[in-house]
Amino acid sequence: MVSIGSQFSTGDQTSKESFWRSGFKVCNSCQKQCIKEEDHVAGCRHNGDGYGTTVFTCTACGWKTSFQYDEASDIYYYETRNFDRVPKKVQPQPWSNLNVSNWLQSSGISATALKKLQEYAISGPDMYEMTDKKLKALGFEKLDRYMIMHVKNEKMEKHQEK
Repeated sequence: MVSIGSQFSTGDQTSKESFWRSGFKVCNSCQKQCIKEEDHVAGCRHNGDGYGTTVFTCTACGWKTSFQYDEASDIYYYETRNFDRVPKKVQPQPWSNLNVSNWLQSSGISATALKKLQEYAISGPDMYEMTDKKLKALGFEKLDRYMIMHVKNEKMEKHQEK
């Protein structure tokens, strides 16, 4: 094997998948289609297969990223092996539409506990993840903690039955 240099990475490495998804055509920074690509050959095998790095640079704003390539690999830009053509859907957080104050007020929770929940701005997803230890750390009294956890567990059981 003949070696000329090393493969390398440069520029933005965090949003490579969306750039790849655009067919290497749309700048992730300014959204323009003025991408210049430049191959940096790191080496060449005896059979002629090369490997190296392609640097993609936006000529409008200067944004850049790079992909390592290998002509002998199943996938030319082998770093893209686990990329998806369709972006993954973000799952909504459990109880994201829950108004905690209204829900707990209708459950008979004390006014003191309700006020404290409002002060801490406890959201639906926060309540979904809430534990007795977390409530205790926030300063809730034992009876209030018990009532909140009881109502929460009932809601979770009803949700699982659906």
